[in-house]
Amino acid sequence: MKYEHKDYLHDKNSDDLLHTKSLARFRNYYEKLGKEPVQLSQQLEKERINFIQPFGRIIELGCHCGFISLHYAQKGFEVVGVDISYPLIDEANKRLSVLEDEAKNRCRFIVSDIESLDPKEIGYFDTIILTETLEHCIDPDVLVKKAKELMSDKSKIFISAPAERCGDKGSHLRGINKKYINKIANSLDLNIS
Repeated sequence: MKYEHKDYLHDKNSDDLLHTKSLARFRNYYEKLGKEPVQLSQQLEKERINFIQPFGRIIELGCHCGFISLHYAQKGFEVVGVDISYPLIDEANKRLSVLEDEAKNRCRFIVSDIESLDPKEIGYFDTIILTETLEHCIDPDVLVKKAKELMSDKSKIFISAPAERCGDKGSHLRGINKKYINKIANSLDLNIS
C-alpha cells in the first residue's frame, strides 16, 4: 500500500494511532513529518540540554535534524546521531557539511529505526542521549532497552521528555513521567541519579 498525504494527515490528527501498528507505516509517517518546514528549521535550545554531562563517545537516539549531535561534535566529542527520517538526516548532513573539518570528522548520522541498531556494528557509547524521543516512539521500553545494549562499562543515559502527552496526536504519542522512568530503570537494573 502506498502511503499518501491523506494517510499522513489521518495519522497526524487521529487518536487511533494507526501508524504505530506497523513499522513501515511509522517510517512513512516520519518521512512525511520530516519534510515539514517547522521540523527542518528546528535549532538547539541549550537550556533544554543543560542536564546532560557528556563524556566519551556519544550516541543521540532520535537526533531529529542533528542540532544536539552537532553541538557536541563542535565541543570535541565523537558523536553518532540516529533518526528514522531520511529528510531529517538529510538536513542534519547539510548542517554538518558547513562545520569545520575537525567537527565534521567527529560526527556522522545514520538513518535507522533505533530498534535495529547493532552494537557490534556501531560500537558502544559512554553517553547516550534520548531527549524528546520516547514520547514519539512505538514502544519506549524497546528504546530504553536498546540504549542499555549500546552502553559501555561506565555509560550514562540522559533522558528527557514531556511528562504529559502534548503536541500533535501523531508524533506525540504519550507522556513520559517519573513513574515510568523509575519502572523501566528498575526493570533494566539501571541506576537513576
